[in-house]
Amino acid sequence: MKILISTGMFPPDIGGPATYSYIVADQLPRYGIVVDVMSFGQVRHIPKIFRHSVYTLKLLWHGRTADVFFAQDTVSVGLPIIVAGFILGKTVIVRVPGDYAWEQSGRYGVVDSMQEFQKKKYGFKIELLRSIQKFVLNQADRVITPSHSFSDIVRQWVTDQNKVHTIYNGINGDELKNIRTESFRPKTIISAGRLVSGKGFAQLIGYMKGLAGWKLEIAGDGPERVRLEKQIQEMGYQDQVTLLGPLLRTELMQRVANSEIFVLNTHFETFSFQILEALALGTPVIAPRVGSIPELIVHGQNGFLYEPGDESAFIKAVQQISSDAALRTSLSEAGKNKSALFSSTATVEKIKVLIQESMRSTSTFKVRKIRIAKLLRYLFSGGTAAVTDLILLYVFTDVFGLWYVISSVFAFLFAFAVSFLLQKFFTFQDHATGGMRGQALVYLLVTSFNLGLNTGIVFLLVHYAGFHYIFAQIVASIILAVESFIVYGLFIFKTKHPKNS
Repeated sequence: MKILISTGMFPPDIGGPATYSYIVADQLPRYGIVVDVMSFGQVRHIPKIFRHSVYTLKLLWHGRTADVFFAQDTVSVGLPIIVAGFILGKTVIVRVPGDYAWEQSGRYGVVDSMQEFQKKKYGFKIELLRSIQKFVLNQADRVITPSHSFSDIVRQWVTDQNKVHTIYNGINGDELKNIRTESFRPKTIISAGRLVSGKGFAQLIGYMKGLAGWKLEIAGDGPERVRLEKQIQEMGYQDQVTLLGPLLRTELMQRVANSEIFVLNTHFETFSFQILEALALGTPVIAPRVGSIPELIVHGQNGFLYEPGDESAFIKAVQQISSDAALRTSLSEAGKNKSALFSSTATVEKIKVLIQESMRSTSTFKVRKIRIAKLLRYLFSGGTAAVTDLILLYVFTDVFGLWYVISSVFAFLFAFAVSFLLQKFFTFQDHATGGMRGQALVYLLVTSFNLGLNTGIVFLLVHYAGFHYIFAQIVASIILAVESFIVYGLFIFKTKHPKNS
């Protein structure tokens, strides 16, 4: 079995999607699955109008021999992979890391929360993104979400809710075990993430007025950085709050491990790698009760939860952890135990099972999609061969001055080669090179037989049924198209039956 992973980012790119794609691509071969990766970064240098079209063409080329397409988002790579998957008749799995339309809506002045966003209508551009996202997910064979809470939202976007599956993101626990606690920093809170309004850093900085003697460090970069720096200066918190900027992963993990508390004051999370990594490092976590966070944090057992915007509850949680060493130790151990349930190995194992189930599926939707895709490829291949024949006939006759009979022979031979290759490798996905000569010979015999059959059908329809010759040719072409499609699929080209493991 072979899978094509389509991702917006891939190492050396940095970010969650790049890390996730790398883990899946690295571990799936352990299960006998061949992996090919197509990163959108390969076409990002192309102008916006053209880059998605070029990326789709690349997917069509690289995906010829793949059994499954696996997209890592719903729009930038999701839409191209749905188009390529439909044309090639492939099984398509789409992972939904978040609501892309909501994430982009901030560019158009939307400040609503994720939950509020689901209930409202917005301008054309936002609704277009939302429509594309829903279209992609409805056309996919399987949909993966990183948490149960987000699955509940995604199921509102699709017709077939049974296609939505929750597979938690995983981390490499062995990697984090190598992070050493060099020097514990009491009364230090650390947070991390992209500096955007949805992460709630401005509000978190405001909470520090109730925590005299505490320091807050925020790692990351983003469009809100200038505003946050201004807020820190205006509040006079230069000695209490530090924006660390983007850090190397090892340095960030080291700081998290040495801090007394990790906080993520986010407005919504489909799944938080930062919280999971903090748990694995044994640093107590405080976070709001939103999105998937309660699936990672059990209040009072391996961390503390508070209602969004509840400053007093946040401050109380900080003070409670700081004043009770036994509680901090208990939270630390429970956090490590919880994080052990979210390994990258378990994530990839579940993805492997879902891929196998998708390949075994014989749903009406999947069968219909494969049949329609094959028919469209057949018509495209036949049409391309016909156009090639006409163009070459003109070129040989009018440009090179050959006798039209000789021109027709040369044009037919070229068109025959085009037709054979397209029908074999594109329409029927027969990539075996052994026995091609025999296939070509049979294909030529069928073509020759069809030429005579076409003449006979036209003659009978015109002379005995009274059809106009143009209409007779149309009827004959339809009959031969159906007959050829059946003969090609059953007797000439090998139908591909993917293995399930």
